[in-house]
Amino acid sequence: MNFPPDDFSLYLKYITPPVIGAFIGYLTNRIAIKMLFRPLKTWKIFGIRVPMTPGVIPAKRGELAKNMGEVVGDHLLTSEEIAKGLSEDEFQKHLLTLIKRRQLKLLQKDLGSISAMVPMKYRAYFDIAGKTISYRIKEEIKGFLQSAKSREKLNAVLDEYLETFLSMEIRTLFNSAGYEISHETVVINVEKLLSSRAMTIWFEGFMHDTVYKILKENKSLGDILPDSVQELLLRAIDKQTPELLAKLALIVSEDDVRETIVDGACNGVEIFIDSLGSMSDMVRGFLPSQMIETKIREYLIAKNDDIIAWLNS
Repeated sequence: MNFPPDDFSLYLKYITPPVIGAFIGYLTNRIAIKMLFRPLKTWKIFGIRVPMTPGVIPAKRGELAKNMGEVVGDHLLTSEEIAKGLSEDEFQKHLLTLIKRRQLKLLQKDLGSISAMVPMKYRAYFDIAGKTISYRIKEEIKGFLQSAKSREKLNAVLDEYLETFLSMEIRTLFNSAGYEISHETVVINVEKLLSSRAMTIWFEGFMHDTVYKILKENKSLGDILPDSVQELLLRAIDKQTPELLAKLALIVSEDDVRETIVDGACNGVEIFIDSLGSMSDMVRGFLPSQMIETKIREYLIAKNDDIIAWLNS
């Protein structure tokens, strides 16, 4: 008996070509797939770049990312669709509820006075603002008191109260010991004068007319503030801006703030996907909510240093 058999040689004649072809196809496909993704960086030998390095996808990753972004922006997540999703009643209600919840939480805290809420490092700016407002109010009151309209109103009020004063009994103005004016009685009458309804109405009208006059003139803040105060504010802002941005960068880096941003972004994406109608299930198949949340969180964490650097610059 011969080995191998004659019929085996016949079978081998027909089996060998497809086996060799399959092996060659497997080997070439494996090499081709490897060359698509590997190597990630350029290989150099004696300063000369090795051909086909890096791989096709790493070498063209910038163009690929740009094209994918254009496809997503033009066909999947267009600005019109995002705007439509943000304007949906459900999203607006959710945003309003979130704002009310945060506002209620803030109001429930014991915040104290306004000046106590201002951080110590910004107290100087708060004092400048207070002095500026005080200065402006004084100037407006001074200007009003020097005007003819003020004199007319003051004369009318004095005439009214002069009649009231002249009709008062003498014993209410003088003490029982003699004819000297009682200090306490005068103080009481002055307090009554200042707390009367007529004086209150006059002061309210004065403040209303003064504020309305300022608003009607349509002046800018630069027109109202003195030049010295403007220069002081500009210097203070220029000096403190880096510190303010650094503080903002630290706030953005906090876990609570990051989670709030992630939740808001995820809710916006969910509302947008719901607005796609019949395509929403298909989009969710490609973009699961858990994956979106994970990607956004990973992106914010990965780009945290870049965000801080950008704010500091």
